[in-house]
Amino acid sequence: MSKITPNSRLTFGQHKGMKLSDCADDYLKWIVKNLWNGEFHMWAVAAKDVLAERESSGQQQQLSLEEQADAMLKQAGYGDLTSDKVNRQLPRAGWRKRRR
Repeated sequence: MSKITPNSRLTFGQHKGMKLSDCADDYLKWIVKNLWNGEFHMWAVAAKDVLAERESSGQQQQLSLEEQADAMLKQAGYGDLTSDKVNRQLPRAGWRKRRR
């Protein structure tokens, strides 16, 4: 296995394809907690290093739900669409808002 760095792209999980350094703090903490023992140990070590670097530089990353959704859309191949743009396109794709 090659060395895992902050610029390595995840090869597993819900953020597969995303750079480790672009992941939210909560996900990095999950990686450290859950993957420390096992075959993904090197990912946990790298995630811990990213968290430590953020903490020492005061750059802790807290993404809003909308920012997380936008990142997931971009990762899924929808380019730079924001969730607002996607919401505007849904009615044309056959989705209808329920009237109350």
